[in-house]
Amino acid sequence: MQLNSQGRDLLAVEALSYISRIIQMCDRNPLSRTYGCFDRSFWHYKTTDFPSGMYQENVLSLALVYTYPFPGNRWFQEERIREWALAGMRFAKESSHRDGSCDDYYPFERAFGAAAFSLYAMTEGFLILKCDDEGGLIEFFRKRGQFLDFTTESGRLSNHHALAALALYNLYLITKDHHFKEASQRRVLELLSWQDSEGWFYEYEGCDPGYLTATISFLSKYFQKSQDQTVVEPLRRAISFAAHFIHPDGSYGGEYGSRSTFHFYPHGFEVMSSLAPEGKRINDLFLQGIPRGKRHRNDDDRLFGHIVYDYLQTWLDFAPVRSNSSSPECLSQECGSKYFPNSGMLIHQNKNYSSVVNLFKGGVIKAFSPDRAFLSDTGITVRDERGRRAATALYQKHESQPNAPIADGGGDFTKLTVKGDFFQICTSTSTPVKQILFRLLNLTLGRMNSQLLRRVLQQILILNKRPFDLSFEREISLHSTYIQIQDRLLPRKNLKLTQVAMGSDQLTIYTAAANSYQESVLLPWHHLSKDEVERLNQGEELVVQRRYDFETGSE
Repeated sequence: MQLNSQGRDLLAVEALSYISRIIQMCDRNPLSRTYGCFDRSFWHYKTTDFPSGMYQENVLSLALVYTYPFPGNRWFQEERIREWALAGMRFAKESSHRDGSCDDYYPFERAFGAAAFSLYAMTEGFLILKCDDEGGLIEFFRKRGQFLDFTTESGRLSNHHALAALALYNLYLITKDHHFKEASQRRVLELLSWQDSEGWFYEYEGCDPGYLTATISFLSKYFQKSQDQTVVEPLRRAISFAAHFIHPDGSYGGEYGSRSTFHFYPHGFEVMSSLAPEGKRINDLFLQGIPRGKRHRNDDDRLFGHIVYDYLQTWLDFAPVRSNSSSPECLSQECGSKYFPNSGMLIHQNKNYSSVVNLFKGGVIKAFSPDRAFLSDTGITVRDERGRRAATALYQKHESQPNAPIADGGGDFTKLTVKGDFFQICTSTSTPVKQILFRLLNLTLGRMNSQLLRRVLQQILILNKRPFDLSFEREISLHSTYIQIQDRLLPRKNLKLTQVAMGSDQLTIYTAAANSYQESVLLPWHHLSKDEVERLNQGEELVVQRRYDFETGSE
């Protein structure tokens, strides 16, 4: 593949394939009170009682396809496309709260993330379309910018911080108000304080390579506009770290991250390519995987918009000189193992495959040959007769340490051991009664203190770790042609389990952007037999051993 032409155009083809869907999501009737709303569940299906502000970020993709002649872009200079982009901005203004904020998942949420995503998209679209101040949009942007400036979001979500800094800088470009430039710089400085010495930025409890590409993308866009040199070295370190998680088949990320995402935002790697050439090679390998179906897909209405404009922006800033080789290769290191002790990530590569293990998530492991994922083990999960589920793949830093690499008679290999506990997983779903009670909470506590309610929900859905009477020891042996996993299950008292399995794509904490599609989700789960489950129920220790060959992937 000639990456300087066909590879670049793949980005446009992928992004443009979503534009008709974005148009379908929009209320296009100029006489409608919801004209410009992109939340189809609200204005068309009428199954929700408030519009999610996140959907309004789709105005940026419309502004881009209206303005630039991307290859195959039949929407270039179509006047209604411009009209809908502006209508989307106006609807965001009319549907916002008095402080300029918006909701995302429930009423009166005043969601920081949705406000940041939508403000960036609207201000960027405003700049691209060279708009006048139509209908008081600039004053609305100011209000939303002030909300981002004065709001402290609960939890450390670095990608939101990078995006807020970018949106505030755009607001400075529109208004020339230095207050927003200073607010942007303050966000950047706080974000940089969240960068680990290994190069990654915090996402809740630790490192998520998927969200790291989002942070790199947003911070790179900020640098592109501001030329703020303080972010150059942090971006170089982040890109160097991210290079370890582009797999030999061209896929990226996975359940080994703190938030289990497969995100890949290519724009930041391209923007920084002259200062961090590694980023360009990351994109080249990613592009080689697209025609072979290796890229992840998170195609629900709420989330796919993020990548559409990022792909289009990557096309616009695509560096003309690419790598000469078109064969997939690992970018991160020579053969051997590299351990990042602060993130718990261990990367092992040999001439046959590359693997990633997170020792802080109970030994979650994924392994890839140049053709495909042949192993995806996202930890052990159990279910008892009460319907409760518990799993190993929750952060347990103090219980996870790798052994030093040791030599085997048949060649070098790395052995890892992980010890820890099972924790219950939140599996609750909504009911009519729960929904009524939650709406009452939205209208009372949530309306008065949205951040307090958010912290409560984060604690329940994401950070809560309720112990379960079962512990484990996992031993992973990484050989030249196969990987062996041995799990030792240690009940602390008699249990009443009904199922025990090692999952290929399980999720153990709530992350809206997780549980998307990557080819590795097609790999099978390993279920224990009824006899094995019964032995655990009787309090016996159980050892389960599996071997995965890189050529066949079979046990």
